[in-house]
Order: sequence, then structure tokens, then C-alpha cells
Amino acid sequence: MPENSKPTTPLQDPTQIRVQSPLSAIEIVAALEAAARRGKMAGFQRIPGTTPVQGVICTISDFGTPFESVLETTAAASSGGRGGTELSFSLRMQTKLIWVFGIVLVATVWPGVWLTDSMLRTYFSGYDFRTWMWYLPLTAPFVPLALLTAIARSKASAQIEALAIIERIRAVVGARADKAGDAGSGGGVA
Repeated sequence: MPENSKPTTPLQDPTQIRVQSPLSAIEIVAALEAAARRGKMAGFQRIPGTTPVQGVICTISDFGTPFESVLETTAAASSGGRGGTELSFSLRMQTKLIWVFGIVLVATVWPGVWLTDSMLRTYFSGYDFRTWMWYLPLTAPFVPLALLTAIARSKASAQIEALAIIERIRAVVGARADKAGDAGSGGGVA
């Protein structure tokens, strides 16, 4: 194997990370809000109308490209009698822009037929074909491909950025990060 071709390791799934904090859920939200005011947690939002004891305590949004994602932080009492709070995370894409992108892609195919037909008839006086018969098979099959590619890129970038955000959360709350399977083993990052 050449020196510069290292085997790649798969990305860690952000939903499998657990963060053990000595702080209570209320203290965690306060610390994250303070970090957000200092510019360290862009997109942070406290869940309005709830007391952060258990359940989803906050979200961090506006990351991922081209479609944005949301990282939800859920708090639960730490297991094993250690006290403190265990944070877990869920990652989801915001779907509104995906729908807009898909509709725009579909809606622009037929006007492309008119534009191409008009251009070909203007520049080539001998052009006398039905443009839609060859234009649609060349363009329409790539609409779902473009949409699926954009979604896949968004998922990959959101996953990478979520790992960095979770690391910042861990630093802010003075915590230890563990994989879900190792949550009580102490084998996490200090």
C-alpha cells in the first residue's frame, strides 16, 4: 500500500455519542446559552416553554450544506449513581428547503424546452424538430439524481459538523464524551 493512501475510518455517528456532565440540565442550558452569547454556539436555541430537566433541552441549527440540519440535545439523569446529566443527540435535516429545491428543479424542466426550442429556431433556420422529444429524456432523468446527490452531501456535511458541535458542547459543559455502548465504562474522551 502506498504511503499516502491511508485506510479511512468511517465517521462516528453523532446519534451514538453520549456526553456525561457533572452539571444539572438547567446548568447545562445556562452554560450553552452563555456560550451562544459569546458566539461559541451559533444556531443555539433553548426549547421555549419547557423546564430543562429531562427530554429535549435545546437545538442547534443552521449547519450543513446545501440543506441545513438541526442537532437536538436530550438530557437524562446519569445512570450508575454518578449524579449529573447524560446528554444524547439526534440529527435531522430541515425538509422545507429540500421541497423547494425539488419543486424548482421540476418546474424548470419545461421552460427549458421552450428556451432551447426558441434558441435553436432563431439560430438555425433549418431546425424543424420537436425539441421536447429529445430535450426531456436528456434532462428529466437527472432531476431526481440532482436532488438525491444534494441530500447525500447535506447528510455528510451535517454529520461532520455535528461531531464538531458535540465536541464544543462537551467542552462547554465540562463533560466526558462516550460512545452509546460505552456510556458507563469510563472509556470516553476526557
